[in-house]
Amino acid sequence: MVEYHEVSEEYFDGLAELLSNTWATPDIRSNPVAMKHNGLSSLFFFMVHHTYTCVAVDEGKVIGLLVSTSVKDRPCDMKYAKLLIKEIAYVICNPDTRDSGMEWGRYTQIAKGLEDKVASEYEAELELFVVDEAYRGQGIGTRMFKSMIEFFHKTGVKNFFLHTDTACTYQFYDYAGLKRLGALQSDINSADVEGIELYIYGGETEDFVKRGWI
Repeated sequence: MVEYHEVSEEYFDGLAELLSNTWATPDIRSNPVAMKHNGLSSLFFFMVHHTYTCVAVDEGKVIGLLVSTSVKDRPCDMKYAKLLIKEIAYVICNPDTRDSGMEWGRYTQIAKGLEDKVASEYEAELELFVVDEAYRGQGIGTRMFKSMIEFFHKTGVKNFFLHTDTACTYQFYDYAGLKRLGALQSDINSADVEGIELYIYGGETEDFVKRGWI
């Protein structure tokens, strides 16, 4: 049975594997050490500013992760900031991960530029949302997404936005009824997809409440 928890240290290795299996290049996925550090750097990057997290676990196997943050008063968790610095140092100094790290930096710059154009009025950001490919289509992602909406409703968050791209299952956000705010074609490669197109979506918490998502 799938269980849902907050992010904690006991899930770090499983989360790193999940993230690298989802987004890392084939070269990194074939190198266990590089794969672990690539995944941890991604995890800690998003955890630095987290306000809500949800980990899906099936009999000890990490199969999903959701991280969101408040845009109005973006917190800074120093524990994760310190862990991130160590991982960034490894990624930059190691030739097996350096190119991937530089590409990730370029991706975040492009995404931030798109965000600045259309997302200034939103209160929260869904920063990271991934479900193991083998478990998709079973309602696990929907359950995690609904838990975030419930958190937003309880804490008074009126709306939120998110970044995604054609290397992700972006169709979920169309299904969920979010509004696509912008799109941008890039020359960046992610995992097995070349020249990904970046999207940004926005949603209203009350709209999900009215439609019975919580």
